[in-house]
Formats: sequence, structure tokens, C-alpha cells
Amino acid sequence: MFSIEPESDRASLTRETLEDCEAAAIKEEVKHCATSLESMIDFVVAELGTRQIHAVATSAVNREEAAKVRSYRVGAGGGRMLSNKVMACHNTVFPFAVFYCHNFAGTRVYMVPLVAEDGSRVNAIALCHFDTSNWNPQHESFRVLGVKPGTVPICHFIVEGLAWVPN
Repeated sequence: MFSIEPESDRASLTRETLEDCEAAAIKEEVKHCATSLESMIDFVVAELGTRQIHAVATSAVNREEAAKVRSYRVGAGGGRMLSNKVMACHNTVFPFAVFYCHNFAGTRVYMVPLVAEDGSRVNAIALCHFDTSNWNPQHESFRVLGVKPGTVPICHFIVEGLAWVPN
């Protein structure tokens, strides 16, 4: 129907999007696959409980330069919490627009200034999950950090996608 080669990387990523969207949410997770900007905003408004929302995203401070893959350190002042209510929405690979929106209870969103060795700066969105007790113990975060579910907050940056927060 979409002329995607069955064994291609695109087919594999499309299949992954379908599986993610059709899978049941885990305990304490709220999720929705939105197929339009309107349905994404309707879902976010319903979940955050207000129409007074705005989207935040990771962005380069110097607009002429895009955020690139390189090593960064946290800049002066560290991060500041934007909200303890958040809905993250990520682009997916699919033949048409599908946004995977989700949140876990006990998640906070921060804006963190990052500085690279060459001096370039990025304002990055970081999500910190303070309750990971219901996550799959095989989740990559636990393996990488050498911790178990529910023992420590798990924080990560959002390089692509949006975090919606109340005004």
C-alpha cells in the first residue's frame, strides 16, 4: 500500500512504530499516537488539564548553527525546572505523520544549558523520571547506569521531538 520494500530499514522502523502504538501502556504511563497536529494538541490539553500550554524543544543558542552530535558539558547555572507536568511527543518513522506522545507519573522537565568544547551552546530539554519502579528491568537505561528500577531517577535529553508544558 505504501510501496515500502518489505525487508528494508524503513519497513522495520514502520513496523516498530505500529508495535509501539498498538502496545498497551505500562503501569503509570499515559500514551497516545497522534496522526495530526490537532489530535496531538487535543491529547496534550486533555492530559495536562489546561489549554494554556506551550511546546519546548532542544535548540542551538546560535540560530545559524544546528545542534550537532558532539560532547557537551552543563553550562553555568545548571538547569532549571520548567514543570512537573509534561507530555513528550516524538516523531516516528511512518508513511504519514505519527507523533508518539507519552508521559510517566513522576516526570519533570528541565531546560539545561549545554556548552561544547568549541564554545557552541545548546539549550537542551531534559526529562527526569523520578519513579521507574514499573519500568521493564531490561530497559537500556538500567543496564547503562548499572541500577535497578525504582532506585534512582533516570534523566535523558530530548534531541528531537517536543515537550509540552503548561504556561
